[in-house]
Amino acid sequence: MFGCSGDQRYMVDWSRWLAERDFSVDTVTVNELLPDIYPFASDATVEYKHACITQAAVSARAAAALRGRIESRSTDLLMGFSYGGYIAYGARDALAAGAVLVCLSATRLRHVLPIESPPTVHAIFGGNDPHRPGAFGGEFFTCTELPGADHEVYRDVSACAMPVARALAGRSATPGGCGKNSSAVKY
Repeated sequence: MFGCSGDQRYMVDWSRWLAERDFSVDTVTVNELLPDIYPFASDATVEYKHACITQAAVSARAAAALRGRIESRSTDLLMGFSYGGYIAYGARDALAAGAVLVCLSATRLRHVLPIESPPTVHAIFGGNDPHRPGAFGGEFFTCTELPGADHEVYRDVSACAMPVARALAGRSATPGGCGKNSSAVKY
């Protein structure tokens, strides 16, 4: 689950990484979930597009559309990148028991913490991302901060591979939160 702004080669890299671990990958874009979101502004700035999609009603509509896609398949892993991670969080109630939810650089999660019901959200942030959550994340939230990395750390599979692999293996970071005063494991 990812947006359509900027260089998207990272999606090819992540698809390859997941395929090497025997996952069948279904890539979903924000534009697929919200096909009419930019009908008159396909050449609009990234800032304008971001302002459009982050409205509460639009985010809820995107999460509902993603839930529909999840319910029509057997989904073992849902990964979301940046805003896509926030939408993945919003659709998590459609995941089957045992499915894994990984949100990379989903800074908007800070608006929904603490997370007190399953499934667990495995969040990964760059340690230098100024918008990463800093508060206690709740019982069903694990957080890994990658030192020296910024918001777009998700574009570097090698930087994020270890915490993603740990989430898949059920050996995630310590439940709780992110930030200097938390007990989260940092890689």
